[in-house]
Amino acid sequence: MIANLFTVAETESSQLREALAQLLDVTREAVDVADTDGDQEARRWDSPVLCTYRVLPPGDLALELDIYVEDETAGTLSEADLAQGLAVRTTTSVLYPSMDIDLDSAYWVAVPDGRVVRCRLEAIDSDEDTSYRVDAVEGKVADLPRAKVEWLPEALEYEPIGTPLSDAFLATYPTDTAASVEGRVHYSPELLTVLSRRL
Repeated sequence: MIANLFTVAETESSQLREALAQLLDVTREAVDVADTDGDQEARRWDSPVLCTYRVLPPGDLALELDIYVEDETAGTLSEADLAQGLAVRTTTSVLYPSMDIDLDSAYWVAVPDGRVVRCRLEAIDSDEDTSYRVDAVEGKVADLPRAKVEWLPEALEYEPIGTPLSDAFLATYPTDTAASVEGRVHYSPELLTVLSRRL
């Protein structure tokens, strides 16, 4: 499993190691945590859990985490589960990308109190580096006080809307080639009746 996460507060590498070890039920020695700008020669690349973090420039987020977990160690744990587990154990909100919306700004915030809140993440490019701003959240998040609390219209656009009446009506139509527009005109008694009255 590969997870790409962000933390709102800066977390010590020892705290990250302990949190990952607890969450994945492995020893601390099985977790290698290192700064991407630090010494990579000393890393234990054969560890079942590798976490590389990058300290971000000033903004709403403090760390970017790239986490690799061997499949046997990860088990059924998903990226969302990992983010939620880290949020609880490190007491800082953790962001992870939305899988159901194909937008770079679509993220979820795993809050230390156990909630998961949808959010809009914006990258702020500068000459130095990229920082991030959480523009809006769908529920109040204590460690993101500057984020607007509002419904995200881009998320609503992807929400499935139930159409039981039209589903029941369309269920009476053929599903093979007769389901094409031409087929519906040809086979639909209602449409034939309407057309014959107009003629």
